[in-house]
This record gives sequence, C-alpha cells and structure tokens, in this order.
Amino acid sequence: MNDRDQVLQAATDLISAFARNDREAYFGAFSADASFVFHTLEQAFNPAFKP
Repeated sequence: MNDRDQVLQAATDLISAFARNDREAYFGAFSADASFVFHTLEQAFNPAFKP
C-alpha cells in the first residue's frame, strides 16, 4: 500500500469510528499523548489522562 492509500485508509477508519461512536477506536487512531479541544469543554481533553 502506498502512502496515499495509507492516509486515505486511516481517514476512512477514523471517520468510521466517529460515526459508530466508537470512542476507543477513534481516540486510538491518535498518538497516546494527544490532547483534543472540543468547543463544549473548558479545557483540553486528554483521553489518556488518569487523575
């Protein structure tokens, strides 16, 4: 699989996980230390953070 096809497959998988409301697969597609900004939250969300 070439680079273009890999990117397209990764995007397809990400969108599919989002559409299925599959939180584990969606956030699992990103780096483990990624943070996310959602307009409904007052601060960045890091799904790997454990208080």
